Amino acid sequence: MDPHGDDHGSAAADPASARHVAYGAEEAPVELWSARDQVAHEQTLGAIDADMAALHTRCIALRQRIEPLWERFLTLSLEQILAHQVRAFLEPLLDAVQDVNVALVAADCELDRLRRRIGEQQRLLDEWVIQLEPLAHRTSTQSYLGMMLARVERLEAALYSGGPLAVEELAIDLRYLRIRLRTTRAALEAANDNAQLRGLAAATAARLLEADSLKAEVAALTARGECLSELCRYWLMYLQITGLADGD
Repeated sequence: MDPHGDDHGSAAADPASARHVAYGAEEAPVELWSARDQVAHEQTLGAIDADMAALHTRCIALRQRIEPLWERFLTLSLEQILAHQVRAFLEPLLDAVQDVNVALVAADCELDRLRRRIGEQQRLLDEWVIQLEPLAHRTSTQSYLGMMLARVERLEAALYSGGPLAVEELAIDLRYLRIRLRTTRAALEAANDNAQLRGLAAATAARLLEADSLKAEVAALTARGECLSELCRYWLMYLQITGLADGD
């Protein structure tokens, strides 16, 4: 999809997969947003949406794992402390919390990769907008229509008057009209593509906001897991320093 990359170079040989416009022999063709580009974009967003849904599901599962562990920690009672059962209570809890923390780190890494993919898709759309923006505004439609109309009126006058019309002059006028018509059509197509691309960019940006929201949720769960780990370690260290142990 990159308008400057090799992917589009191959599209030049396939008229069915890409649209090109040219203004004349002195100007290089400009590629417009094609049906193939649209399909590739939709496939990319489809994969992003699937990964996002999977991460949502993972986040729900991790929350369901961390919350019971937190509630379990809160059940540590004075009775257990006095009965010297703290170590037997905390060590399995700490192991379970550490497993969840590892899973949270993995989910956070997946989110970072997903956010980079969304950002890359936004970058590609922005490149298309940058390429097509000048083309969309290149033609002052009213000005070009006026100039084309003047050429047509001059040709009509020569034809209807029966006066001589040089072949070379006719060829110049026709070439001028052809180039201006192509230029105007390309500008209109580029403007339509630009409007479409801006809509696609907005939809892609919404996915980045969703990923950021999910990342914030994972960060909150991670903070709770780390807090629980630190509390368990604190109490276990306290038992070690004081020489207290289960069964003493």
